[in-house]
Formats: sequence, structure tokens, C-alpha cells
Amino acid sequence: ASPSKRPLQKFQFAMKTLTDMLDGFCIPEPFFSEMITVQVRHLMEAARNPELPMLDLQDVLSSLEGRISSRLLTSIRDTLHDYSQSESVVFPYDKITSLMDTHALSITKHTDRERFLLDTQNIISLIQRYRGGAHGLQRDVLVQHLTRYRDVEEKFSVGSFDKCLDTLREQNRDTLDTVVQCVMAHHKVAARNILVSSLLECIPRYQMEVTGELKAVLESLAELASPGTTRVALLARTTLIQALQPPYEAVYHRVQETLAEVDLSQQEALKELVVSPSPIFDVLVDCLFNANSRVARNALEVYIRRSYLAYKLTSLEVKDVHPKLKLVEFQFTLPSSHPNIVRRSMSGSSLKLSASSNLSLSSLEETFCSPLSSPQREQSSGALPHVGPLPHATIAQAVSSSKLKSTSDASVQSHPPHDLPLKGCDRTGVMAAFHTLKELN
Repeated sequence: ASPSKRPLQKFQFAMKTLTDMLDGFCIPEPFFSEMITVQVRHLMEAARNPELPMLDLQDVLSSLEGRISSRLLTSIRDTLHDYSQSESVVFPYDKITSLMDTHALSITKHTDRERFLLDTQNIISLIQRYRGGAHGLQRDVLVQHLTRYRDVEEKFSVGSFDKCLDTLREQNRDTLDTVVQCVMAHHKVAARNILVSSLLECIPRYQMEVTGELKAVLESLAELASPGTTRVALLARTTLIQALQPPYEAVYHRVQETLAEVDLSQQEALKELVVSPSPIFDVLVDCLFNANSRVARNALEVYIRRSYLAYKLTSLEVKDVHPKLKLVEFQFTLPSSHPNIVRRSMSGSSLKLSASSNLSLSSLEETFCSPLSSPQREQSSGALPHVGPLPHATIAQAVSSSKLKSTSDASVQSHPPHDLPLKGCDRTGVMAAFHTLKELN
């Protein structure tokens, strides 16, 4: 745990601890994972604290006492005092920079100005570090630690360990300490993977923008090829993919607007959603329960067309079989080379699944056509926000009482259900969407 509750000490202690872990100084489990959880949380919480820049700058100013003008120190401290007393969360970076620039211009001697710029370099670096705000600081410290991990593992990602070690020694003949540090850190790659995974999980948790240096380091992590870094590479690749996806709310509103604008005479306009490379199934499910009937109907059609994109749909019709139940009935053709096709010599025969119930469930029938040359299937899928007048027991009774019947010419012999040659070719299914099991009951 951090030795102090002050944001600056918590931040510095967490940074030092995580850096040492990345260098290979890892304690045994389960203490290691527990320490990672605590220190990563402390690091991110301290980075979001609005007092951190002020405390850090006060610490730097104390070290510059007597080395720079007392008038400048007083002006900066007065600015910090005004910031602490105000309700503003924006640190006065510009005002402090302006005070330093004004003082530098007032120095006439070139040597004195150079010495002043050298002495105040820490202040300039600190201002640059916090200029991006809390989110910018979180992103910077994350990039710093991920880069430290990548710089070591890149040296061992190609070839065997002995080959990589020989290459590393050739590149650092005069600095063997660097070789020892890299080998020591790589030896603890399993433990370091836990730390880096925890850091990567902070990106979506704290809604960091994956741009610039953060995107570059994630791309380099995703390209690591050594067996020991597979977990990190996969997580980095997943994070990049998620970052490229737009927010759910934006996708939902875009899809909803498209579905609401399309009427029966503009069905071709739905093709853009059907073939869209973006994953929108979760959005379509929410649109099934939209109060706008047109949105719900179009969402159901797009859902079926995307689900059966690999097949050729020969017909599709959306029906309102109940005020709170919309159903889509469709036919599709399997390719002749499909592995589920079973050839059978039933000339002119067809199979029908009929459901007997008190409800109007005739639209839930599924017809199987004989797969002689171009096998076809007919299915029904429905979506309802809640069952309401459609009792669960009645639906269950209808499904359980469903029987396969063979309808054909008189010359064709009827087969019992267990003798029907369906073997993975013909299937039946009913899909209903509801919010909770309580609604279904």
C-alpha cells in the first residue's frame, strides 16, 4: 500500500512500484496480483485528482528555492493559491508559462538567461505533463509503462531465446548491464503480462482515446510474436478493435434512423445494413422492441437477412400476427454442395410441421421441400416485447404437440417421424424475444 494518502505521494509510489515490476522485481503470488490491483487503482485515481499538478509544482518550486528569482517564485505561488481557492478544475498552465516567459525576457545577460532556462526545465516538463488534463496524464503514464514492457519483449519476439540473447549482446557490447536488465525482466514475462493486462483494461474502463502514442504502442504490442506474450498481444489487438468501433449510442441512433426512413417501397435501402461490416446484431435486438412499428418490422427483416447472408433467400415476408408480435416468414435455398443435404428419392413429396393451439400460429409452420436438386427450407421467427395474452403454457403446449406429417401423392408411403430421412438437413425453429422470464410467465 502507498505510504501516504496525499495524491502526489500515492502517484509517485505507484509509478515507482509498477516500474520496478516491469523491470522484473516481482513478488510471489497471490500477493503480486493483489499489489497490482491496488497500485494500478491508486495510479489512476491519483492521476485524476485535480490537486496533483499543484502539489507536484509546489514540490518542484521548493527545490528551486534560492536558484531563481524570489519575485518569480512568489508570483507562481500566488497563482497556485488562487487556483486552490477557486472552484476551477483547469490548472493555470498558461498563466504560469506567461510569468516565466516574461521573467526570461527581462534577463539581459545571455548566460544568466541560459542558466534560468536550465534551472526551470523541470517546471516546463511538469507543465507539459499536465497540460492534457487528467485524461492526458492517465494516457501518458499508461504509454510510459506499456512502452517499457514492449522495449524488452520486442528483443525476444523473433527466434529462439539463445539467438535473441546473442543479438542483444552484440548490440550492447559496452553496456552489459543493459543485457542483464533485459534478461531479468524477460524472465518474469508471465508476471509482467498480468500487470500489462491490468493496464490495458484501464483503457475502456476510463474511456481513454486510443490515438497518437497510445495507438502506436498498442499496435506494436499486437505484433509481438513470442509465445510468452500471446496474451498481451491478443488483448492489445482486442483493445484496438474496440477503440475503432463507434459508441453504442451512436450506432443505435444511426441504425434506428435508417430503419425509420425505409418503407415498403424502399426495401433495397436496407441492403446497406444487411451487408454492413460493423457488428449491429445487438442494436437490431433493441430495435425489435421499438415503439415505432416500422422500425421493429425493418429490424426483424434486417436481422434475418444478416443471419442468412451466406444463403440465397427466395422469399421473405413480415407479418403482424398479434398486436405485440411481429413474425417474419422466409424461404432460403441451400447450395447443392451443402454438407447437410441428404439425397432421397421421394418424388413430389413434402413435409410440413403444423402446430395445434388455440392461437393463430399458422404462420409458424415450416415446410420442408424434397432436396432433389435445389433444396429449400421455410422457417418462421418472431419477436415480442412481452407475452401478454400469449400464455407461456399455451406456447409450450403448441410446441410439444407439434407433429411431423408427410403430405404427398397416394403412391408415396408415409414415414413415421423417427423414420424420416431428415438427418441434419431439415430443421424447425421458433424465435421469440422477451425482456425477462417474468414477462414470459
